[in-house]
Amino acid sequence: MKLIYTGAQGTGKSTMLRLTPIDNKITEVVRQMAKQGVKINRDGDEESQKSIFNAYMGLLNQDGEWVSDRGLTDVLAYTMYLYANNPGLDLGDIMTEQLRELRNYNREHQDVIYVYFPIEFPVVGDGVRDTDEVYRSTIDRYIKDLLIMSNAHFITITGDVKNREKTIRNLLGR
Repeated sequence: MKLIYTGAQGTGKSTMLRLTPIDNKITEVVRQMAKQGVKINRDGDEESQKSIFNAYMGLLNQDGEWVSDRGLTDVLAYTMYLYANNPGLDLGDIMTEQLRELRNYNREHQDVIYVYFPIEFPVVGDGVRDTDEVYRSTIDRYIKDLLIMSNAHFITITGDVKNREKTIRNLLGR
């Protein structure tokens, strides 16, 4: 099975990834890129958004079973935020191309299931994630819209960690 956990910052994606009984885990991609100097979150720009999207595109095309704590929907949601809030950035064509590639990816990868984690509790700062709740809600809305617009095969999982873990194990049949 191939799972992409998607949702705004601080919704439990990484926590659930650690508890998911799949060995191949795609995680911390954006944080690793940030350590290499790639601009993330509200500091992102044209080059960073292309670079992050392409990194995920490569990772999410691998064969076999895997789970990722973010996906193309997440990257495009941040690109959309930057486009709407930074008129000085030239992101229109990049955003259009990313949406096209996301739709193609979903059409070609019917075996991928997106697991959407909505905002259910306050964000906890960790020195990297943005803790602004308005920003977080905007990213969440973009992700929800993208799941629908891109014809993603997705489910929504809510509840505490124990209930989420049980739902994911049931999904995996484990």
